[in-house]
Amino acid sequence: MYLTNATQGLSEAMEIEMISCTEGNSRQNIFLSCYQIICLYCDSIATLNGMKRVTPIILIGCLAFTVNLSTANAAIKPGISCKKLGEISGSPGPRYICIKSGNKLIWEKPVEVAPAPKVTPSDPIAIRIDSLLSTRTGVSGVFLKEVNGLVISDFQGKYIFEPASSIKALVALYIFDLVKSGQKKLSDRFPTITSENPHGCPIPKTTGSESLQSAIEQMMQVSDNERTNALIMYLGVAKINSFAKTVGLKNTRLAVTSSFPGFNFMGCVIPANLSNNPVTVSGNTSTLHDLTKIWELASSLPSPYQEQFMKLTAGREMYEATGNDFTGIWPALIQIVKEESPTNLEATSIARFINEIRSNSKGGSAAVCFRTANCTTVRWWVSMVSLTRIPICLPDRSIGLKRYIWGYFNSGADSNSVDMNERNGATAGFSKVGAEPMREQIREALIDWAACRA
Repeated sequence: MYLTNATQGLSEAMEIEMISCTEGNSRQNIFLSCYQIICLYCDSIATLNGMKRVTPIILIGCLAFTVNLSTANAAIKPGISCKKLGEISGSPGPRYICIKSGNKLIWEKPVEVAPAPKVTPSDPIAIRIDSLLSTRTGVSGVFLKEVNGLVISDFQGKYIFEPASSIKALVALYIFDLVKSGQKKLSDRFPTITSENPHGCPIPKTTGSESLQSAIEQMMQVSDNERTNALIMYLGVAKINSFAKTVGLKNTRLAVTSSFPGFNFMGCVIPANLSNNPVTVSGNTSTLHDLTKIWELASSLPSPYQEQFMKLTAGREMYEATGNDFTGIWPALIQIVKEESPTNLEATSIARFINEIRSNSKGGSAAVCFRTANCTTVRWWVSMVSLTRIPICLPDRSIGLKRYIWGYFNSGADSNSVDMNERNGATAGFSKVGAEPMREQIREALIDWAACRA
């Protein structure tokens, strides 16, 4: 079925597949979608109703709930043998990942993930955004920077978290880098993946082909997991990770596995990562510094690649073509302009201002039902990243343009609902943020806008 988010700034339509498992005598829903919701701690895989109809990926998910995920970290050290490639040791204590070294599987300390820092923001923008994002649990952060310029706000921009679908911008940027160098064309066709759940945890079947351009558009505009998985299989996860490292993304990586297809399917919760307070539920990691840098690099692509990249993403172009921005950021920006316009600014001047704005975005969400019947406690990982251009009035009264990269996240925040619109839990704050990191920049630009020549 479809749940449509009507909150301004987050108008994504969510396709959700529902199945059931039982815990004792109570029924418990499992949701698998681009929000990756799955219930934890089912008593037994044998208690699944209609087990034969449950897909293998879902079986793996529930099977994990009978496993003791709290590995005795005291016995784990780098170099000691492990059993499952890609497994991440549980908390508390140092976290290790199982890697392949030669013909052996051994523990290696993964990228350091600091515990939730007990700090408070200091700059006005971060204070305001954090007040919206703050929840009973979890970690929040915000980052705002002028493209190729100064950092304006940075609160926990280096914090490593589960990026979910926000990491898809990396795949798109890598393809455009190949196109720019002549190694690929947007018209190139590649094997297509289809399944019954394109926005959830798919069991892919390769059938037919489609162009790279078409797949990027579906991946970036409506967050299609099938297209993302197909692109990663086609390009190679190792090459994408190598590209990320080459362009300076210090903490961004797609998890690598030894089994087919060599990575964890986008849209799926990975059982090995479901500790009491996992940093990542998919194995993938990133930071606001890295995710915003992806968009900064995209903004620096030479013409026509920059224009082509933006046209294939969610934002103004999508809104004008379809009447909808999947992320909701474009209508949120327009609302801020209306709210911040001086009372004496004429409607024609406001229209001119809006005409110069451009914005493109990618968000991501993952959620897991923890320990409670009927999914009453939901832990969320949510993020939004955007590239926004606004006009300014220069001293000679001509129109100039400023571009900003910005983003925010909420990591491991508890809620009482699987609905991102609910008002009493973790995602209530996230839904309110929308394009708020740009409010001060828009307000300042509008002060002198009336003096600018048409």
